Amino acid sequence: MLVFISIRCSESPIVDKDTTPPEVYILAPVTGSIVSEVVSILAYAEDNEGIDGVEFLINDTLLYIGEKIDTLYALEWNSTNYENKEYKLQAVAIDLSENTSRSLSVTLVVDNSNSAPPAQNISNIVYDRTKMTITWEPSNETDLAAYEVLISESYNGNKTTLATIKDSSVTSYTTTDFNPGVVRYYWLKLIDIYNFSSIGNGYRLIDDVPTSVNLDAALLENGKHKFLWNTNTDSDFVSYTLSMIRTESTEQDTVLYFSNSKLDTSYTAPFILTENFYQITVKDYWDLSSKSNILEVDFGPPPIIINTSTPDTITRPGINEDSLYLISAQVTDENGLATIDIVGFTSYILIADSIRGDSTFFSLFDDGGMDTLFEAEHTSGDTLAGDGRYCNQILVNSQMTAGTYDWVFIAKDINLQSSDPVEVLVVIQ
Repeated sequence: MLVFISIRCSESPIVDKDTTPPEVYILAPVTGSIVSEVVSILAYAEDNEGIDGVEFLINDTLLYIGEKIDTLYALEWNSTNYENKEYKLQAVAIDLSENTSRSLSVTLVVDNSNSAPPAQNISNIVYDRTKMTITWEPSNETDLAAYEVLISESYNGNKTTLATIKDSSVTSYTTTDFNPGVVRYYWLKLIDIYNFSSIGNGYRLIDDVPTSVNLDAALLENGKHKFLWNTNTDSDFVSYTLSMIRTESTEQDTVLYFSNSKLDTSYTAPFILTENFYQITVKDYWDLSSKSNILEVDFGPPPIIINTSTPDTITRPGINEDSLYLISAQVTDENGLATIDIVGFTSYILIADSIRGDSTFFSLFDDGGMDTLFEAEHTSGDTLAGDGRYCNQILVNSQMTAGTYDWVFIAKDINLQSSDPVEVLVVIQ
């Protein structure tokens, strides 16, 4: 019997497959750690044949693959994308034979509640007529991404972004679009690279009203007044307005004088004043205004009628005949007779129950008899000009209505101040 034995020399020896899992555990952070923002995770992994990679899990969900550093594996974990609560961290090592093992879990608490940059306030806001500059101190945050300047019409109102500055070395913002005459609130917002932010306290900006001036007046000759006030020294001065203040609510104030020059600090009225109250309004570039004291001009006391001279009874002449009766009133004024403007009397006929009927006004003159009346060719009958005795010759004819007349005498000065009336009853028969 022949036996053939065949030997296959090219076959490799059978090698047992590696089934030994790698060793892995987390070095940092330690369990119970409170972490925020970016967390450095470090794990150790070793295998008899070699490690293919290490994965990190958060609550059993793949986070990232660690970066190999010798026998250590590291990961920078951004916790800002996670809610503030407790998480379970594990490392999974994979060897070259695809054997895997998990580390013991590490419990971490994410708390980013204090991760926002420390809030900062606006330091100052300065402006002139052309630009406004907002300034603040530089932030010490190393992860600062941007400053934002916020603006609102009210402290608790909706804030909108006025400017975004991404250069952390810049600590000011200048704008030409502003109006400090209208109240505005400004805030500084800090934003870091993780989008955490903080807002400081609001800065209220409203331009001060112009510095008010003090108004005074001096009486000049002929009853005219000169108004005086101190200089407004504000840099944003625009105008002075001198107004005559009306006491009646239905009447509007009257502007006497207007000037855009802060050096104009006086005004002489070219006419006799007839109102008592005056005021200066100062306006600035932002249309804000302030008012001076209300000046009450003292015109002195009104004229006084000392006495009158009239006949008790006047008898009408015959038909086509005229008679002249001299009527006079002695008047004085503390400011001088030159300030007296009108003297005269109103003649009322009395009807039943002392009711006044038709009236006629007669002027009296202190002219020395030099003025001629228009209606008749006779003088006033005054004999000495400037003595305070005001006279007129009243023409009486047969056509006048007989009856009892109430003659009411009055004197007015150039400031329209009236004397107390003086009444005299005269009978015409």
